[in-house]
Amino acid sequence: MLNVQVDDIKNYIKNIYGVSFDELIDKNRIEYFVQIAKYPKYNNLTIEALAEEVGYSSRSSFYKSFKRYHGGNPSDLIAAHNISI
Repeated sequence: MLNVQVDDIKNYIKNIYGVSFDELIDKNRIEYFVQIAKYPKYNNLTIEALAEEVGYSSRSSFYKSFKRYHGGNPSDLIAAHNISI
């Protein structure tokens, strides 16, 4: 559609953001999780449901990414913001 090679896009992302495309996606998913976890609208969802909401299909990959990009684990974040899930 853009008439650009996939490798060119990957290289562009790496040069601009300093990470691979997959790492950029993971980082943004975790940032989105942190944002939505604070909203009362999502208080009735489990951590796993929130993870699915931001694009993770695997609990283990979500927890691994969360630890890498945010540190700790999601329940620590929830507790720190007095969010009840």
